[in-house]
Amino acid sequence: MSKKKHQGEPNDDDSTESCDENQNNVVECIHINKSVDLQKIKKSLIRTGFLKDCEECKNSPSVQEDNEMELEFDLSLWMCLKCGNQACGRARNKHALKHYETPHSDKHSLCVNTTLWNVWCYDCDEEINMSCKKKLLEAVEFLRKRFESCNNEPYVNNSERSMEIIALPEPPSSASLNKPYAHLLGLLPRARGLTNLGNTCFFNSVMQCLGQTPYLLELLSESAEYGQHVILPGGLINPRIRIP
Repeated sequence: MSKKKHQGEPNDDDSTESCDENQNNVVECIHINKSVDLQKIKKSLIRTGFLKDCEECKNSPSVQEDNEMELEFDLSLWMCLKCGNQACGRARNKHALKHYETPHSDKHSLCVNTTLWNVWCYDCDEEINMSCKKKLLEAVEFLRKRFESCNNEPYVNNSERSMEIIALPEPPSSASLNKPYAHLLGLLPRARGLTNLGNTCFFNSVMQCLGQTPYLLELLSESAEYGQHVILPGGLINPRIRIP
């Protein structure tokens, strides 16, 4: 298998601007002031809310056939901190990157992952510490709180099931196996945290690790009874670092 190109490169040309590091080695991005607009983000959320899937992918689906039927999923969406556009990362169809590369009259360099809440700057080609600038921190904290309050799907606590068993009406046909991407996207929920009920953080950590373990999913699928399909909260995940 040939070695893939480094995913941290948004384009072929080196950026003329970069981020700085202070004495504490905290990345300080010089693009924050021009690339973060909380008011525009709020207006965008009023129109669309938090999306669960990339609208660009729906409008122009791109499914890559894999003869070995081994698919890696990254359902994370990246929100532009300038205009509120929500799109998929490089593990899928790179629509967040394409949004940045589209010519704009203003800066659209920063985006935030609406699952992991990490911030990426395309101009710096680096993950940015959100605490390095008050303007950035306020925007991300607003989005995080808004997401938690507006999300209709409840958080899973440690007393609930950590996995689902879904009964299938019949074994998948050969025709359906040719389109696994669309089928599995409907089954995989977005990754969630577990509610801390008091001194349960270690238990929660173990359960979250198990829920994100593809090999465990394979073992559970082998031991499942006929007509049952086992999925974990994280589904089939991409073990690489999430880069938009």
